[in-house]
Amino acid sequence: MFIAKNDILSKINEKEASEKIGTDETALINILNGKNKCSKIVAYCITKYINENAEITDYFDRIEE
Repeated sequence: MFIAKNDILSKINEKEASEKIGTDETALINILNGKNKCSKIVAYCITKYINENAEITDYFDRIEE
């Protein structure tokens, strides 16, 4: 599981991002605010939406369950 490093919500349009990523807008906002954890694939999709050259570790920390 992954959790957002910091508030990256300000970097994106959450409505557009949720449509492109394929997740609920509220869930996406909670992930980006660091309130919810997400899977690696969701973290990857968010990362590539923000910056196609970035790595998951630029925006997320891996956490053990």
